Amino acid sequence: MKVLILGSNGLVGTSVKHVLERNPNIEELICATRNDADLFNFGETKELIENSKPDIMINAAAKLVEFMQIL
Repeated sequence: MKVLILGSNGLVGTSVKHVLERNPNIEELICATRNDADLFNFGETKELIENSKPDIMINAAAKLVEFMQIL
């Protein structure tokens, strides 16, 4: 099975990556970060998914804002 993780360097993505790395059923683990595709750009996101052809895709990406922007 081929798995694509979006946001693989974040808190959730890193944890998911560590769990899946030990799973013998995962033949290929594709760990995408913001350097691989801008998820706000439809074309880049589509290209990433089409090129990797995952069986499963996990979206652990998040848009973070600075604390002061919330107030």
